[in-house]
Amino acid sequence: MSTIFRSRHLACALGALLLSGAACAAELVALTEDLPPLNYKEGGVVTGYSTELLKAMARESGLELSITMLPWPRAYRTTLARPDTILYSLVRTEEREPLFAWIGPISPRKIFLFRLKQRKDVHVATLADARKYRIGAVYEMAATKALVRRGFSFQKELDGTQNDESNVKKLFAGRVDLILALDWSAYFYAKKYGRKPAELVPEILVDDSHAYYFGMRKDSDPAIVSRLSDALEKARADGLTDKLRKKYMGK
Repeated sequence: MSTIFRSRHLACALGALLLSGAACAAELVALTEDLPPLNYKEGGVVTGYSTELLKAMARESGLELSITMLPWPRAYRTTLARPDTILYSLVRTEEREPLFAWIGPISPRKIFLFRLKQRKDVHVATLADARKYRIGAVYEMAATKALVRRGFSFQKELDGTQNDESNVKKLFAGRVDLILALDWSAYFYAKKYGRKPAELVPEILVDDSHAYYFGMRKDSDPAIVSRLSDALEKARADGLTDKLRKKYMGK
């Protein structure tokens, strides 16, 4: 258990002696980035699928939760510098495996090439077939870089954009034939702009090799990790994860 966390428990114990029967919950500090619909701000409040799930887990675990949104590099570095801090939504990779205590998975990470349902002329059975079409792709997205390594080019097939939101808007506007996107983001932005998620057809799966997790520094309090893991299992059993998925993806 970290020195900070022990100090909190000591303060709670002393408080309980002074305040008869008063409960004192430990605080869980959480850091995240802007990644709709998993985690994002709405009306100045951090929300999203992963955020709502974490809040429910904290309540179930008897933990007070404090969430701060930061640029991803800063959130990542801060978590690795401070135990008993949770980072989300974190892709579990081989490189990161020894650095974190993992709580999850909380969601699959599936990257597809999507077409509009009305575009019956677009047919993609293999990535090679996709070379015949104009593909919307976010510049710094890992999946975009993977396509580039396979020979796709911004001078030929790829139509670059800065984020998933503008990518989805391009598809509905008919400016591209396909988009490379995380299923969560594609369905979320379709819903945001008054379209039905069913209007997007996942033509081909590009990558599903990783999943999203909550992560804490490896030497964080194992009791906290265990309580949160148990709370996540309860959320699954109670149907909360399915309910939130439908709320944020519309399907």
